[in-house]
Amino acid sequence: MQPFTNDAGNILFLQKWLKKRDFLAYYFLWKTYRTNEFNLGEALNLLHTTFCYSKKTAANIIKRLYKLGLLQRINYMVFKCLDLDTVLQAYLRSYIKCRGKACKSKEC
Repeated sequence: MQPFTNDAGNILFLQKWLKKRDFLAYYFLWKTYRTNEFNLGEALNLLHTTFCYSKKTAANIIKRLYKLGLLQRINYMVFKCLDLDTVLQAYLRSYIKCRGKACKSKEC
């Protein structure tokens, strides 16, 4: 498996809402570990046993969450989840900003 890469600190998930599978996997990881560090193997095993995903699917989900900025890499095999409140606040800010632009472009 190739290492996951993203620019640290970038929050890329705001482009669109996550797929249901990805969001629920993120939420489950966050619910289990909160903002504590966890090993990649533990996360793969947790997703594999809980959601019956194959190891490859679980790895792809974790890779996607990392690339979107929902998981932060501590070192090569250790990650931690971005706080759920931070994620939802960022979505809310993005939504309000988008709605503000839509409202200004037509009569309210």
